[in-house]
Amino acid sequence: MKMNTPNNTTHSRSAFTVVELLVVIVIAVLLLTIAVPAFQSTIYSSNRSLAVNALEASSIMARDAALNTGKDGAVVFVYDPEVQRVNIIPAIKVGTLRETSTAPSGPGGGFASGFGDLPYFDRDVFVPAPVGQVLSIPDYWMVRGYAAPGMLLDIDSRGEEAATWFNSSMYGDDNVNIDLKREAHWVFPETGFFPRNAQVNGGNLDGSLSTVNR
Repeated sequence: MKMNTPNNTTHSRSAFTVVELLVVIVIAVLLLTIAVPAFQSTIYSSNRSLAVNALEASSIMARDAALNTGKDGAVVFVYDPEVQRVNIIPAIKVGTLRETSTAPSGPGGGFASGFGDLPYFDRDVFVPAPVGQVLSIPDYWMVRGYAAPGMLLDIDSRGEEAATWFNSSMYGDDNVNIDLKREAHWVFPETGFFPRNAQVNGGNLDGSLSTVNR
């Protein structure tokens, strides 16, 4: 006579307990804590290399342009507010602009036609090199120019101090006697902030020549 014995086999669990879930979450958080800084460090190193490479490549292009044209070469840093990046432009010297220390009023002020006996400055004029690529520095990287103490002041043809370039309210207007002009500054490349078509009409959007955007 056969007797059926009950099946005592237990079924395996198909769900995690609360403790197991907490352990998994803690492990995941620990892994993220380790991985995120390492990932950020990798991005930082990569962007730093890209910035250095862009500076070196632009300098080489400016040097090559100077050798090919026989003119002075330079690298110009321009901040573009639309993309929030600094562009690096290889440039060559095309001439010298003579600017009066105290520009006369009326059209043509600041140009050679209205000089007379006024003191003046000679400023080198650079334009983008005909052969050369505009490169950009990665996001959140910046290039600033260092102005040593006293460099915010210009010395005109008579040897007198004048504030004709850094003369905004940020730098104390055109006052040459304030301490701000004698201090060192990190100068931000602001060229890209000016209206794109400002130079088309000679300086002002309305076509007048009484002032020139810089």
